[in-house]
Amino acid sequence: IMFMLAGYLALVLMGVTLGLIGAGGSILTLPILMYFMGCPILLAGRYALVIVGVSATVGVWRYRHFIDLQRCLPFLFPSLLGVFLARYWLLPHLPLQFAGVSTDTLLLQVLLVLMVLAGLAMMRDQSACMTTHSRLAAPYAWMLLAVAGLFLGLLMGVLGVGGGFLIIPTLVLRLGFTMTDAIPASLFIIMVNAALGIAVDFSLWSGADGLLLLGYVLSAMLGMLIGLTVSRFVQVRQLRRFFGFLICCVAAVMGMHAWLVV
Repeated sequence: IMFMLAGYLALVLMGVTLGLIGAGGSILTLPILMYFMGCPILLAGRYALVIVGVSATVGVWRYRHFIDLQRCLPFLFPSLLGVFLARYWLLPHLPLQFAGVSTDTLLLQVLLVLMVLAGLAMMRDQSACMTTHSRLAAPYAWMLLAVAGLFLGLLMGVLGVGGGFLIIPTLVLRLGFTMTDAIPASLFIIMVNAALGIAVDFSLWSGADGLLLLGYVLSAMLGMLIGLTVSRFVQVRQLRRFFGFLICCVAAVMGMHAWLVV
């Protein structure tokens, strides 16, 4: 029981992270569900879609007047395709083992890589992402944008991660968003992708899932509201670096645990 209570507290802290920094903290949802709540990685990914989607919806409501929907579409549509392919086709056909390694182990390794990338991205000075809009005219720019959206959708569909740490640089570097505009757009993209993933899995949900998710979602939303309130009074840049470092540390601990278990 104490372990589960710690898990609910961790979900509250994850929500606080999302409310404070806008993106990146949702990568912690999957480890919390796996290690505190005892969910297998595929089930944790399905639950994470709901938790991340609802949390993003709260953020979208707050920033609803600042979302440039039309400029999001070139990235949104490929990401939706990726989510659909992942939930409808890829996951139901995953083999139990691949090259002698279990699917759960492979997905865990992918998650660890993503956590390190997210942590490093959050520790990096976001002003370094700003650039001129000339890249839009480069050859294959739109093709690269579509591939990035598809890749993000596949990751979100498989693991339930929000992917804001990937979406925001793409919006800034490829679509000319400012950092201020990119955060609301990122939350909107995450919300829509999560909704599609949940809809594709509709036949898999049960009443037991609903009872568990209610507690998880309420914990994350409580943290989100706390974070949104506190964000007006704190220095977000330093917090991003701290949470980025924290995510890298969590990834290292998870990697060591997986290695010791093997």
